[in-house]
Amino acid sequence: MIIKNFIFFLSIVSLLHSQETTYKCKQHPYSLVQISIGYEHINHKLLLDNKILIKELFDEMWFIDKISCISNGFKINANHRQYGDLSEKTFIILPQISHTYKIISN
Repeated sequence: MIIKNFIFFLSIVSLLHSQETTYKCKQHPYSLVQISIGYEHINHKLLLDNKILIKELFDEMWFIDKISCISNGFKINANHRQYGDLSEKTFIILPQISHTYKIISN
């Protein structure tokens, strides 16, 4: 019983510390959902059309600073400042018709 209550408590806490923002563009029909997870160190999870995880950014734990619409996708400005690292990077996410994406970075 204690374990069930603890798991329930952790579920509630994790819900309180997550936030979701959806980006839709006039230039194309694709959307990008940004889910912020965590409390002290925020991790961002990006989902293309609310389904396809942008794995490269999530796996490398990039903090998403800004998301902008471009004519054929999304421009992402990201950094690692939450870890004391001054690295910054720009990513271009290009959605593909085949329900995948292409990622370009500087």
